[in-house]
Amino acid sequence: MPDKKKLELEMKLKICKDCKIEKSTESFYISKKSGLWPNCKACVKVKQAQNYQQNRIYIDARQKRYNSKHENKLKTYQKQYQLDNKETIKIQKAEYAKNNVKKLRKIQKTWRQRHPDRKLADTRKRQIQKLHRTPKWLTKSDWIEINWAYTYAKQLTKETGIKHEVDHIIPLRGKNISGLHCPQNLQILTKDQHKSKSNKWPYIIGK
Repeated sequence: MPDKKKLELEMKLKICKDCKIEKSTESFYISKKSGLWPNCKACVKVKQAQNYQQNRIYIDARQKRYNSKHENKLKTYQKQYQLDNKETIKIQKAEYAKNNVKKLRKIQKTWRQRHPDRKLADTRKRQIQKLHRTPKWLTKSDWIEINWAYTYAKQLTKETGIKHEVDHIIPLRGKNISGLHCPQNLQILTKDQHKSKSNKWPYIIGK
């Protein structure tokens, strides 16, 4: 290991070549050949973003050629990465969804507008699924409770100004388990809680 590299790695502070700010060495990338990079991570990212904007067409075309040439290799790598990092990916997705609620809603709305046929197909599929998951032993009293849940959700929406929806505690279309469309399996959540829950089971509100 070169002396310069060893010395830089032992240092706790370093001045960035671009922004001229003294930062901790953790703020710099490590080069295998020459120790720490002269530019801090923040400045490197800014330069990379600028370079992408200036050469976007060329960079995208080059990436497309690479992806096409190594399609099988990339698929294998991505599949293995997802298997090895399930929990990390799950946390990252949840964090992203939490921090980009409006953006994701806009994307979903645009998708529904562009694919009304697929949205309708999904709606019909859920309706059929609900029909199949509705037990025959439901009594008149049970149906009153079910209807009341939807009425109360509508009332809460009107009173609070926050959209409320009826949710199946154990999802009708869960991955490992499917619940029933009956009073004992219904709960009322806000629209955001309902979307966050999706088909998860078990699910703790607020987690």
